[in-house]
Amino acid sequence: MRRLLVLVATLTATLALAAPAAFDVFPETRSPDGRFAMAWGIPGKTIDSARLREGGGESDYATEILSESDKAQNYLVDLKKPGIVATLTGFKGFFRENHGGVSARWSKNQPVALVTHHGKWEPRALSLVSASGSQTALLSKLRNDIRDYLRRKSGKKYIGVKEKLAFEVNDAVFFPGKLTLTVTASVPKEEEGYSATIWAVYRFRIRESGELRVIDTHILPQGAKK
Repeated sequence: MRRLLVLVATLTATLALAAPAAFDVFPETRSPDGRFAMAWGIPGKTIDSARLREGGGESDYATEILSESDKAQNYLVDLKKPGIVATLTGFKGFFRENHGGVSARWSKNQPVALVTHHGKWEPRALSLVSASGSQTALLSKLRNDIRDYLRRKSGKKYIGVKEKLAFEVNDAVFFPGKLTLTVTASVPKEEEGYSATIWAVYRFRIRESGELRVIDTHILPQGAKK
Protein backbone atom coordinates (compact mmCIF):
# COMPACT_ATOMS: atom_id res chain seq x y z
CA MET A 1 0.00 0.00 0.00
CA ARG A 2 2.80 2.43 0.96
CA ARG A 3 4.60 1.66 -2.31
CA LEU A 4 1.39 2.43 -4.22
CA LEU A 5 0.99 5.76 -2.42
CA VAL A 6 4.60 6.72 -3.24
CA LEU A 7 4.03 5.77 -6.89
CA VAL A 8 0.88 7.89 -7.06
CA ALA A 9 2.65 10.84 -5.43
CA THR A 10 5.57 10.55 -7.87
CA LEU A 11 3.25 10.31 -10.89
CA THR A 12 1.24 13.31 -9.70
CA ALA A 13 4.43 15.32 -9.24
CA THR A 14 5.72 14.33 -12.68
CA LEU A 15 2.50 15.41 -14.38
CA ALA A 16 2.39 18.67 -12.42
CA LEU A 17 5.97 19.52 -13.39
CA ALA A 18 5.43 18.73 -17.07
CA ALA A 19 4.08 22.26 -17.48
CA PRO A 20 6.37 25.32 -17.24
CA ALA A 21 6.94 26.41 -13.64
CA ALA A 22 8.91 28.85 -11.51
CA PHE A 23 11.52 26.17 -10.85
CA ASP A 24 13.34 23.18 -12.35
CA VAL A 25 13.87 20.15 -10.10
CA PHE A 26 17.39 18.80 -9.56
CA PRO A 27 17.50 15.08 -10.47
CA GLU A 28 17.79 12.53 -7.66
CA THR A 29 16.79 14.99 -4.91
CA ARG A 30 13.27 13.73 -4.22
CA SER A 31 12.32 12.66 -0.69
CA PRO A 32 11.56 8.96 -0.09
CA ASP A 33 7.80 9.59 -0.29
CA GLY A 34 8.23 11.53 -3.54
CA ARG A 35 6.69 14.68 -2.14
CA PHE A 36 9.66 17.04 -1.69
CA ALA A 37 12.73 17.88 -3.78
CA MET A 38 15.38 20.53 -4.35
CA ALA A 39 15.05 22.84 -7.33
CA TRP A 40 16.49 25.96 -8.89
CA GLY A 41 14.97 28.95 -10.57
CA ILE A 42 15.50 32.54 -11.63
CA PRO A 43 13.19 35.02 -9.87
CA GLY A 44 10.59 36.37 -12.28
CA LYS A 45 11.22 33.68 -14.91
CA THR A 46 9.23 30.59 -15.86
CA ILE A 47 11.22 27.48 -16.76
CA ASP A 48 10.03 24.75 -19.11
CA SER A 49 12.02 21.75 -17.87
CA ALA A 50 11.29 19.64 -20.95
CA ARG A 51 12.48 22.37 -23.34
CA LEU A 52 15.50 23.07 -21.13
CA ARG A 53 16.72 19.49 -21.66
CA GLU A 54 16.09 19.29 -25.40
CA GLY A 55 19.23 18.59 -27.40
CA GLY A 56 21.15 17.72 -24.25
CA GLY A 57 20.63 21.20 -22.86
CA GLU A 58 22.35 22.87 -25.83
CA SER A 59 19.26 24.51 -27.37
CA ASP A 60 18.72 28.24 -27.86
CA TYR A 61 16.10 28.09 -25.13
CA ALA A 62 18.60 26.59 -22.64
CA THR A 63 21.19 29.19 -23.61
CA GLU A 64 18.64 31.97 -23.02
CA ILE A 65 17.64 30.66 -19.58
CA LEU A 66 21.22 29.98 -18.48
CA SER A 67 22.37 33.44 -19.56
CA GLU A 68 20.87 34.60 -16.26
CA SER A 69 22.24 31.75 -14.15
CA ASP A 70 24.12 34.28 -12.00
CA LYS A 71 20.70 35.17 -10.55
CA ALA A 72 19.82 31.56 -9.73
CA GLN A 73 18.22 30.68 -6.42
CA ASN A 74 17.69 27.21 -4.98
CA TYR A 75 14.57 25.96 -3.28
CA LEU A 76 12.97 23.21 -1.27
CA VAL A 77 9.80 22.48 -3.24
CA ASP A 78 6.60 20.58 -2.55
CA LEU A 79 5.85 18.44 -5.62
CA LYS A 80 2.34 17.56 -4.44
CA LYS A 81 0.94 21.10 -4.60
CA PRO A 82 3.39 21.99 -6.35
CA GLY A 83 5.09 25.06 -4.91
CA ILE A 84 8.15 26.53 -3.21
CA VAL A 85 8.43 25.74 0.52
CA ALA A 86 11.60 27.72 1.21
CA THR A 87 14.58 29.37 -0.46
CA LEU A 88 17.82 27.57 0.39
CA THR A 89 20.14 30.10 2.02
CA GLY A 90 23.59 30.25 0.38
CA PHE A 91 22.70 27.88 -2.49
CA LYS A 92 23.12 29.11 -6.09
CA GLY A 93 23.20 25.91 -8.17
CA PHE A 94 21.66 25.57 -11.63
CA PHE A 95 21.23 23.20 -14.57
CA ARG A 96 24.52 22.05 -16.19
CA GLU A 97 26.64 24.07 -13.76
CA ASN A 98 30.37 23.57 -14.29
CA HIS A 99 31.91 21.63 -11.36
CA GLY A 100 28.58 22.03 -9.60
CA GLY A 101 25.15 20.56 -9.11
CA VAL A 102 22.92 20.10 -6.09
CA SER A 103 22.23 16.77 -4.38
CA ALA A 104 20.10 15.71 -1.41
CA ARG A 105 20.60 12.78 0.96
CA TRP A 106 17.27 12.23 2.72
CA SER A 107 16.81 10.41 5.98
CA LYS A 108 14.60 7.35 5.48
CA ASN A 109 12.78 7.82 8.78
CA GLN A 110 12.93 11.55 9.50
CA PRO A 111 11.68 14.54 7.44
CA VAL A 112 15.18 15.95 6.90
CA ALA A 113 17.85 15.98 4.19
CA LEU A 114 21.51 16.88 3.85
CA VAL A 115 21.65 19.22 0.85
CA THR A 116 24.96 19.82 -0.93
CA HIS A 117 25.89 22.38 -3.57
CA HIS A 118 28.94 20.70 -5.06
CA GLY A 119 32.15 22.42 -6.09
CA LYS A 120 35.38 21.40 -7.80
CA TRP A 121 37.30 20.43 -4.66
CA GLU A 122 34.79 20.81 -1.84
CA PRO A 123 31.14 21.84 -1.34
CA ARG A 124 30.09 25.40 -2.05
CA ALA A 125 27.24 25.02 0.44
CA LEU A 126 26.10 22.31 2.84
CA SER A 127 22.93 22.40 4.96
CA LEU A 128 20.53 20.27 6.92
CA VAL A 129 17.03 21.06 5.62
CA SER A 130 13.76 19.85 7.14
CA ALA A 131 10.61 19.22 5.10
CA SER A 132 9.09 22.31 6.71
CA GLY A 133 11.87 24.46 5.23
CA SER A 134 13.88 25.00 8.42
CA GLN A 135 17.63 25.05 7.66
CA THR A 136 20.95 24.81 9.46
CA ALA A 137 24.07 25.71 7.47
CA LEU A 138 26.89 23.24 8.16
CA LEU A 139 29.79 24.13 5.86
CA SER A 140 31.51 26.80 7.95
CA LYS A 141 30.89 24.81 11.12
CA LEU A 142 32.26 21.64 9.50
CA ARG A 143 35.43 23.41 8.38
CA ASN A 144 36.00 25.04 11.77
CA ASP A 145 35.28 21.85 13.70
CA ILE A 146 37.69 19.78 11.59
CA ARG A 147 40.39 22.46 11.55
CA ASP A 148 40.28 22.61 15.34
CA TYR A 149 40.49 18.81 15.56
CA LEU A 150 43.43 18.60 13.12
CA ARG A 151 45.27 21.40 14.88
CA ARG A 152 45.10 19.42 18.12
CA LYS A 153 45.82 15.98 16.63
CA SER A 154 48.20 16.65 13.71
CA GLY A 155 50.19 19.59 15.03
CA LYS A 156 52.97 20.76 12.70
CA LYS A 157 51.80 18.61 9.77
CA TYR A 158 48.48 20.45 9.79
CA ILE A 159 49.99 23.90 10.38
CA GLY A 160 52.08 23.58 7.20
CA VAL A 161 49.08 22.95 4.93
CA LYS A 162 46.12 24.50 6.76
CA GLU A 163 45.59 27.32 4.23
CA LYS A 164 45.55 24.87 1.30
CA LEU A 165 43.14 22.26 2.63
CA ALA A 166 39.85 21.36 0.93
CA PHE A 167 37.17 19.38 2.74
CA GLU A 168 35.43 16.75 0.62
CA VAL A 169 32.30 15.06 1.98
CA ASN A 170 32.55 11.44 0.85
CA ASP A 171 29.49 10.00 2.56
CA ALA A 172 26.52 10.94 4.74
CA VAL A 173 24.51 8.54 6.90
CA PHE A 174 21.44 9.36 8.97
CA PHE A 175 20.57 7.72 12.28
CA PRO A 176 17.67 8.73 14.54
CA GLY A 177 18.47 12.31 15.52
CA LYS A 178 21.99 12.07 14.17
CA LEU A 179 23.96 12.62 10.95
CA THR A 180 27.45 11.19 10.37
CA LEU A 181 29.60 12.70 7.62
CA THR A 182 32.77 11.06 6.29
CA VAL A 183 35.08 13.91 5.32
CA THR A 184 38.53 13.91 3.74
CA ALA A 185 40.75 16.93 4.38
CA SER A 186 43.50 17.13 1.76
CA VAL A 187 45.44 19.47 -0.51
CA PRO A 188 43.99 19.44 -4.05
CA LYS A 189 46.29 18.06 -6.77
CA GLU A 190 48.79 16.71 -4.22
CA GLU A 191 48.28 12.95 -4.34
CA GLU A 192 51.13 12.18 -1.94
CA GLY A 193 50.51 15.16 0.32
CA TYR A 194 48.68 15.61 3.60
CA SER A 195 45.36 13.78 3.90
CA ALA A 196 43.10 12.92 6.84
CA THR A 197 39.73 11.20 6.82
CA ILE A 198 37.43 12.13 9.68
CA TRP A 199 33.93 11.46 10.95
CA ALA A 200 31.87 14.52 11.78
CA VAL A 201 28.84 13.54 13.86
CA TYR A 202 26.01 16.04 14.29
CA ARG A 203 23.11 15.43 16.65
CA PHE A 204 20.00 17.39 15.72
CA ARG A 205 16.44 17.91 16.84
CA ILE A 206 13.30 18.80 14.89
CA ARG A 207 10.77 20.54 17.11
CA GLU A 208 7.00 20.23 16.77
CA SER A 209 7.05 23.63 15.05
CA GLY A 210 9.32 22.14 12.37
CA GLU A 211 12.37 24.10 13.53
CA LEU A 212 15.61 22.20 12.97
CA ARG A 213 18.55 22.66 15.34
CA VAL A 214 21.97 21.04 15.66
CA ILE A 215 22.43 20.39 19.36
CA ASP A 216 25.86 18.82 19.54
CA THR A 217 28.94 17.90 17.49
CA HIS A 218 31.65 15.24 17.69
CA ILE A 219 34.73 15.00 15.45
CA LEU A 220 36.33 11.55 15.41
CA PRO A 221 39.01 9.70 13.48
CA GLN A 222 37.48 7.34 10.94
CA GLY A 223 36.91 3.95 12.53
CA ALA A 224 36.42 5.24 16.08
CA LYS A 225 33.33 4.32 18.10
CA LYS A 226 30.54 6.82 17.44
